[in-house]
Amino acid sequence: NLWQKMDRVFRKPRLAVYTQLKSAGAYASAEASVYANLFTKLLQDELSPYAYHAEVAEVSYSLYNTARGLALKVAGYSHKLPVLLERIVERAAALRGEAVREDRFEIYREQQVLDYENFWRSQPYAVADYAASYTLEATKWHVREYMAFLADPERCTAQGLRRF
Repeated sequence: NLWQKMDRVFRKPRLAVYTQLKSAGAYASAEASVYANLFTKLLQDELSPYAYHAEVAEVSYSLYNTARGLALKVAGYSHKLPVLLERIVERAAALRGEAVREDRFEIYREQQVLDYENFWRSQPYAVADYAASYTLEATKWHVREYMAFLADPERCTAQGLRRF
């Protein structure tokens, strides 16, 4: 989708680009879902040096994984959007290759384990909502499956993410 609107103050065009990078394997298994989530977090980590400069230039991005792949939204002044979009694609391609650092991978893997452990301590309505969606949706992986995969450092590795 492409959306453009003139800025009210400076009369410069603002743009918003929503992109979904579809991948059939992104949610094919609990392991694939964990790897997709870790890839998204590592990509955001790789983009953090550019995030401040992009914010100063009134350009922003949001990146998250879905059941169908990776969703990306880039918005801001139209003359700076291609620069940020180029950086995102560049860093994603590098991360897809050999740029996954073991230390950063371990940090995000451990953070993900804590997030899943803390899920059960969240508000009861959130847990009930999750249980209902798990019961009703045909292809939904259970949090326990995510936790079992993440807790095993022999199975959940940076090398596995590179192959993913």
